[in-house]
Amino acid sequence: MEPLNIYNKTATFKSFKVGFFVLLSLSILLPIAGFIAMKFDPSLESVRGFAAWLLVLPIINILAWTYRNQLSRFLFIQGLSGVFTAVVFFAFIYPAIDQQNPVAKSKELIKNRELVYFEKFNPSYAFYQKKEIPKIDADEFYTFFENHPDGLIISTKKKLKTVSLDEKYEIIFSAKDVFESPTTILIAKKSSKICTVLPQLLLHKL
Repeated sequence: MEPLNIYNKTATFKSFKVGFFVLLSLSILLPIAGFIAMKFDPSLESVRGFAAWLLVLPIINILAWTYRNQLSRFLFIQGLSGVFTAVVFFAFIYPAIDQQNPVAKSKELIKNRELVYFEKFNPSYAFYQKKEIPKIDADEFYTFFENHPDGLIISTKKKLKTVSLDEKYEIIFSAKDVFESPTTILIAKKSSKICTVLPQLLLHKL
């Protein structure tokens, strides 16, 4: 069978009909799926509006349909649809979603601080740090903070429930992982300054 030549004047829209309607269906479902996914993930609530960008895809495809009798214009608009999809996703949607990642939200907190993890952690922290993050057990918390007073322990809300956190430590950050169920937390040693000032304030009130 001779391959289809799109520049052949005898080629018509019928040659691309099935592919077009598949693409049109996907372009309609994509913004719906994107909005639903963002709606049911609380961590993406602030970027839910970006799903509206995807509505342009079915609009472009419907525009292409109006030129189905002018094959060259039809194919040009279809190609434009693919370029637009890539630009919208990589320039707007992906960066916005990536900024909701716990690592992106806590990067200022973890800068220049010793990190370890308890039980489970978001592997993106290791990628961001460009080094392996050691694992510690609950009975090693004290030793870790004695050696690294400004250090941080990464874990998840669920895993931390398995231990009793000493009052000398506190959760300084909490954020749900994007498109995942765990909630990432960062544990730090309470500031000695805070521990010193609070009793003084209480004495002053008395």
